[in-house]
Amino acid sequence: MPKTSFHDLDDGALIDQVTDAKDQLFKLRFQLATGQLSNYARIGQVRKDIARLETELRAREIAAAEALTPEAEPTGEDGARAARRHSRQERETTQRASAEENA
Repeated sequence: MPKTSFHDLDDGALIDQVTDAKDQLFKLRFQLATGQLSNYARIGQVRKDIARLETELRAREIAAAEALTPEAEPTGEDGARAARRHSRQERETTQRASAEENA
C-alpha cells in the first residue's frame, strides 16, 4: 500500500482497511508458526501499514475535536513554550495509556 493512498479515503474505508490489514497480519503470523511463510519481511510491512492507517485515523479524530473546541492560541515566546509543554503532556499521557494497556 503506497503511503499516500489512504489520505483520500473516508473514515469508514480507513477502518475497513485497518480491519483487513489486521486480518492479513493474523494470517501471516499463522503461516509463520506453521512454517509456511516465505516472505518474512511482509509481516513488518503489514504492521507499518496498520500503524500508518491508525495514525491517519487518530489525526482525523484530533482535527475533529479541535474543530469543535476552538481555543485561543498564545503567541510569541509564551506560545511556543506552551505548545512544547502541551506536546510533552500529550506524549506522556499516550505513553502511560500504552503501558497500562500492555500491563
